[in-house]
Amino acid sequence: MGSALRIKDMIRAAYESRMPALALTDHMNMSGAVRFYDLCMENGILPVLGIEAELEPFCAKAKVSDELDGQERKSFTSVILAKNNAGYSALCSILSDAYAASGEGGRPAIKKEQLKDSGGDLIFLTGGSEGEVYDLLAKGAVLEATEVLGEYVRLFGKGNVYLELQYHGREEEIAILKSQTDLAKTVGIPVVATNECRYLRKEDAGILGLLEAIDQGKTVDDPRELTPKNNQYYFRSPDEMCRIFQNHPEACDNTLAIA
Repeated sequence: MGSALRIKDMIRAAYESRMPALALTDHMNMSGAVRFYDLCMENGILPVLGIEAELEPFCAKAKVSDELDGQERKSFTSVILAKNNAGYSALCSILSDAYAASGEGGRPAIKKEQLKDSGGDLIFLTGGSEGEVYDLLAKGAVLEATEVLGEYVRLFGKGNVYLELQYHGREEEIAILKSQTDLAKTVGIPVVATNECRYLRKEDAGILGLLEAIDQGKTVDDPRELTPKNNQYYFRSPDEMCRIFQNHPEACDNTLAIA
Protein backbone atom coordinates (compact mmCIF):
# COMPACT_ATOMS: atom_id res chain seq x y z
CA MET A 1 0.00 0.00 0.00
CA GLY A 2 2.07 2.90 -1.29
CA SER A 3 -0.47 5.69 -1.61
CA ALA A 4 -3.57 7.16 0.01
CA LEU A 5 -4.12 9.60 -2.86
CA ARG A 6 -7.36 9.28 -4.81
CA ILE A 7 -7.45 10.10 -8.51
CA LYS A 8 -10.31 12.60 -8.23
CA ASP A 9 -8.57 14.47 -5.38
CA MET A 10 -5.32 14.64 -7.30
CA ILE A 11 -7.04 16.02 -10.39
CA ARG A 12 -8.96 18.58 -8.34
CA ALA A 13 -5.70 19.76 -6.75
CA ALA A 14 -4.08 20.03 -10.18
CA TYR A 15 -7.07 22.00 -11.50
CA GLU A 16 -6.99 24.40 -8.55
CA SER A 17 -3.24 24.89 -9.07
CA ARG A 18 -3.84 25.56 -12.79
CA MET A 19 -1.54 22.75 -13.81
CA PRO A 20 -1.77 22.14 -17.58
CA ALA A 21 -0.83 18.45 -17.30
CA LEU A 22 -0.73 15.65 -14.76
CA ALA A 23 0.87 12.18 -14.74
CA LEU A 24 -0.38 8.97 -13.17
CA THR A 25 2.37 6.43 -12.44
CA ASP A 26 1.03 3.62 -10.26
CA HIS A 27 3.48 0.92 -9.26
CA MET A 28 3.59 -1.77 -11.96
CA ASN A 29 -0.02 -1.35 -13.04
CA MET A 30 -2.20 0.85 -15.24
CA SER A 31 -5.60 -0.15 -13.90
CA GLY A 32 -6.53 3.46 -13.16
CA ALA A 33 -5.37 4.84 -16.51
CA VAL A 34 -8.74 5.03 -18.28
CA ARG A 35 -10.57 6.70 -15.39
CA PHE A 36 -7.63 9.08 -14.89
CA TYR A 37 -7.60 9.95 -18.58
CA ASP A 38 -11.34 10.65 -18.69
CA LEU A 39 -11.34 12.82 -15.55
CA CYS A 40 -8.34 14.82 -16.74
CA MET A 41 -10.00 15.51 -20.09
CA GLU A 42 -13.22 16.57 -18.35
CA ASN A 43 -11.22 19.13 -16.35
CA GLY A 44 -9.10 20.45 -19.22
CA ILE A 45 -5.89 18.82 -17.97
CA LEU A 46 -3.55 16.92 -20.27
CA PRO A 47 -3.23 13.35 -18.94
CA VAL A 48 0.18 11.70 -19.01
CA LEU A 49 0.02 7.93 -18.58
CA GLY A 50 2.84 5.84 -17.22
CA ILE A 51 4.04 3.47 -14.54
CA GLU A 52 6.45 3.30 -11.67
CA ALA A 53 8.44 0.43 -13.09
CA GLU A 54 10.23 -2.28 -11.18
CA LEU A 55 13.40 -2.89 -13.22
CA GLU A 56 16.00 -5.59 -12.93
CA PRO A 57 19.50 -4.07 -12.35
CA PHE A 58 21.19 -2.66 -15.45
CA CYS A 59 24.62 -2.34 -13.88
CA ALA A 60 27.17 -4.73 -15.38
CA LYS A 61 28.68 -4.90 -11.89
CA ALA A 62 25.33 -5.47 -10.21
CA LYS A 63 27.02 -6.75 -7.08
CA VAL A 64 28.14 -3.24 -6.12
CA SER A 65 25.27 -3.11 -3.64
CA ASP A 66 26.35 -6.44 -2.15
CA GLU A 67 29.90 -5.30 -1.67
CA LEU A 68 29.00 -1.94 -0.16
CA ASP A 69 26.11 -2.78 2.14
CA GLY A 70 25.92 -6.56 2.14
CA GLN A 71 22.42 -6.58 0.71
CA GLU A 72 21.53 -7.61 -2.82
CA ARG A 73 19.09 -5.46 -4.77
CA LYS A 74 17.03 -7.58 -7.11
CA SER A 75 15.22 -4.59 -8.65
CA PHE A 76 15.03 -0.80 -8.73
CA THR A 77 12.16 1.58 -9.48
CA SER A 78 12.06 4.17 -12.24
CA VAL A 79 9.26 5.93 -14.11
CA ILE A 80 8.28 5.15 -17.69
CA LEU A 81 5.78 7.43 -19.47
CA ALA A 82 3.89 6.87 -22.71
CA LYS A 83 4.52 9.52 -25.37
CA ASN A 84 1.59 8.40 -27.52
CA ASN A 85 -0.90 5.59 -28.10
CA ALA A 86 1.88 3.28 -29.28
CA GLY A 87 3.73 3.96 -26.03
CA TYR A 88 0.62 3.18 -24.01
CA SER A 89 0.20 -0.14 -25.84
CA ALA A 90 3.89 -0.88 -25.32
CA LEU A 91 3.60 -0.30 -21.57
CA CYS A 92 0.59 -2.62 -21.36
CA SER A 93 2.54 -5.33 -23.20
CA ILE A 94 5.63 -4.82 -21.06
CA LEU A 95 3.59 -5.18 -17.87
CA SER A 96 1.81 -8.28 -19.15
CA ASP A 97 5.11 -9.93 -20.01
CA ALA A 98 6.61 -9.03 -16.63
CA TYR A 99 3.71 -10.53 -14.70
CA ALA A 100 3.66 -13.64 -16.89
CA ALA A 101 7.38 -14.19 -16.34
CA SER A 102 7.15 -13.72 -12.57
CA GLY A 103 4.96 -16.79 -12.07
CA GLU A 104 2.24 -17.23 -9.50
CA GLY A 105 3.00 -15.26 -6.35
CA GLY A 106 6.26 -13.90 -7.76
CA ARG A 107 7.28 -10.26 -7.74
CA PRO A 108 7.26 -8.95 -11.31
CA ALA A 109 10.23 -7.01 -12.63
CA ILE A 110 10.90 -5.69 -16.11
CA LYS A 111 13.96 -7.00 -17.93
CA LYS A 112 16.18 -4.87 -20.15
CA GLU A 113 15.30 -7.02 -23.17
CA GLN A 114 11.63 -6.07 -22.87
CA LEU A 115 12.42 -2.40 -23.49
CA LYS A 116 14.49 -2.70 -26.66
CA ASP A 117 11.75 -2.24 -29.26
CA SER A 118 9.62 0.47 -27.62
CA GLY A 119 12.09 3.18 -26.66
CA GLY A 120 10.98 5.72 -29.27
CA ASP A 121 7.43 5.78 -27.89
CA LEU A 122 8.39 6.04 -24.23
CA ILE A 123 9.97 8.59 -21.89
CA PHE A 124 12.23 7.30 -19.15
CA LEU A 125 12.82 9.02 -15.79
CA THR A 126 15.62 7.61 -13.66
CA GLY A 127 13.64 7.42 -10.43
CA GLY A 128 14.14 8.82 -6.95
CA SER A 129 15.87 7.19 -4.01
CA GLU A 130 14.73 3.73 -5.15
CA GLY A 131 16.23 4.18 -8.63
CA GLU A 132 19.43 2.45 -9.70
CA VAL A 133 21.26 5.64 -10.68
CA TYR A 134 20.44 7.27 -7.35
CA ASP A 135 21.47 4.12 -5.48
CA LEU A 136 24.84 3.97 -7.22
CA LEU A 137 25.55 7.69 -6.74
CA ALA A 138 24.67 7.43 -3.05
CA LYS A 139 27.31 4.71 -2.74
CA GLY A 140 29.92 6.76 -4.62
CA ALA A 141 29.84 4.43 -7.63
CA VAL A 142 29.90 7.26 -10.20
CA LEU A 143 31.39 5.17 -13.02
CA GLU A 144 28.72 2.50 -12.65
CA ALA A 145 25.99 5.18 -12.48
CA THR A 146 27.35 6.69 -15.71
CA GLU A 147 27.25 3.29 -17.41
CA VAL A 148 23.67 2.62 -16.32
CA LEU A 149 22.50 6.05 -17.43
CA GLY A 150 24.24 5.55 -20.78
CA GLU A 151 22.38 2.26 -21.18
CA TYR A 152 19.07 4.02 -20.58
CA VAL A 153 19.96 6.53 -23.30
CA ARG A 154 20.82 3.73 -25.74
CA LEU A 155 17.48 2.02 -25.07
CA PHE A 156 15.13 5.01 -25.08
CA GLY A 157 17.01 7.63 -27.10
CA LYS A 158 18.81 10.72 -25.84
CA GLY A 159 15.76 12.96 -26.09
CA ASN A 160 13.65 10.55 -24.07
CA VAL A 161 15.71 10.15 -20.89
CA TYR A 162 15.62 12.54 -17.92
CA LEU A 163 17.50 12.37 -14.63
CA GLU A 164 15.02 12.91 -11.81
CA LEU A 165 15.60 15.38 -9.00
CA GLN A 166 13.43 15.01 -5.89
CA TYR A 167 13.17 16.56 -2.46
CA HIS A 168 11.06 15.17 0.36
CA GLY A 169 12.83 16.75 3.31
CA ARG A 170 15.60 14.14 3.44
CA GLU A 171 19.21 15.27 3.92
CA GLU A 172 20.45 12.56 1.58
CA GLU A 173 18.48 14.12 -1.29
CA ILE A 174 20.32 17.42 -0.76
CA ALA A 175 23.71 15.73 -0.42
CA ILE A 176 23.36 13.84 -3.69
CA LEU A 177 21.95 16.72 -5.76
CA LYS A 178 25.29 17.94 -7.12
CA SER A 179 26.30 14.41 -8.11
CA GLN A 180 23.01 14.06 -9.99
CA THR A 181 23.34 17.33 -11.91
CA ASP A 182 27.03 16.67 -12.67
CA LEU A 183 26.16 13.22 -14.02
CA ALA A 184 23.39 14.62 -16.20
CA LYS A 185 25.86 17.12 -17.70
CA THR A 186 28.45 14.40 -18.27
CA VAL A 187 26.03 12.18 -20.16
CA GLY A 188 24.34 15.14 -21.85
CA ILE A 189 20.75 14.62 -20.74
CA PRO A 190 18.30 17.00 -19.03
CA VAL A 191 17.18 16.92 -15.40
CA VAL A 192 13.54 17.06 -14.32
CA ALA A 193 11.99 17.90 -10.96
CA THR A 194 9.44 15.35 -9.79
CA ASN A 195 7.47 14.84 -6.61
CA GLU A 196 6.50 11.46 -5.21
CA CYS A 197 2.89 11.87 -4.08
CA ARG A 198 1.50 9.44 -1.52
CA TYR A 199 -1.24 11.65 -0.03
CA LEU A 200 -2.90 14.98 -0.80
CA ARG A 201 -1.84 17.17 2.15
CA LYS A 202 0.80 17.00 4.87
CA GLU A 203 -1.85 16.26 7.48
CA ASP A 204 -3.00 13.23 5.48
CA ALA A 205 0.28 11.39 6.08
CA GLY A 206 -1.26 9.38 8.92
CA ILE A 207 -3.95 8.03 6.58
CA LEU A 208 -1.28 6.17 4.64
CA GLY A 209 -0.05 4.60 7.87
CA LEU A 210 -3.58 3.45 8.64
CA LEU A 211 -4.06 1.92 5.20
CA GLU A 212 -0.73 0.11 5.47
CA ALA A 213 -1.74 -1.28 8.87
CA ILE A 214 -5.02 -2.55 7.40
CA ASP A 215 -3.21 -4.04 4.41
CA GLN A 216 -0.82 -5.89 6.73
CA GLY A 217 -3.56 -6.98 9.14
CA LYS A 218 -1.76 -5.12 11.90
CA THR A 219 -3.46 -4.03 15.13
CA VAL A 220 -2.79 -0.43 16.12
CA ASP A 221 -2.96 0.20 19.87
CA ASP A 222 -1.85 3.83 19.78
CA PRO A 223 -2.82 6.30 17.01
CA ARG A 224 0.62 7.85 17.38
CA GLU A 225 2.02 4.71 15.77
CA LEU A 226 0.45 5.91 12.51
CA THR A 227 2.26 9.25 12.54
CA PRO A 228 5.08 9.03 9.99
CA LYS A 229 8.52 10.43 10.59
CA ASN A 230 8.28 12.22 7.24
CA ASN A 231 5.16 14.03 6.01
CA GLN A 232 6.73 15.48 2.85
CA TYR A 233 5.25 13.08 0.30
CA TYR A 234 2.22 15.28 -0.38
CA PHE A 235 0.88 16.90 -3.56
CA ARG A 236 3.00 20.03 -4.05
CA SER A 237 1.90 23.01 -6.11
CA PRO A 238 3.97 24.19 -9.09
CA ASP A 239 4.99 27.31 -7.13
CA GLU A 240 6.30 25.21 -4.27
CA MET A 241 8.26 22.96 -6.63
CA CYS A 242 9.79 26.02 -8.30
CA ARG A 243 10.84 27.39 -4.89
CA ILE A 244 12.43 24.08 -3.91
CA PHE A 245 14.41 23.85 -7.15
CA GLN A 246 15.02 27.58 -7.62
CA ASN A 247 18.70 26.89 -8.32
CA HIS A 248 17.74 24.47 -11.08
CA PRO A 249 14.85 26.19 -12.92
CA GLU A 250 15.39 23.99 -15.98
CA ALA A 251 14.31 21.00 -13.90
CA CYS A 252 10.85 22.51 -13.44
CA ASP A 253 10.68 23.79 -17.02
CA ASN A 254 11.31 20.25 -18.26
CA THR A 255 8.12 18.99 -16.63
CA LEU A 256 6.27 21.00 -19.26
CA ALA A 257 8.61 19.79 -22.01
CA ILE A 258 7.69 16.22 -21.13
CA ALA A 259 3.96 16.94 -21.07
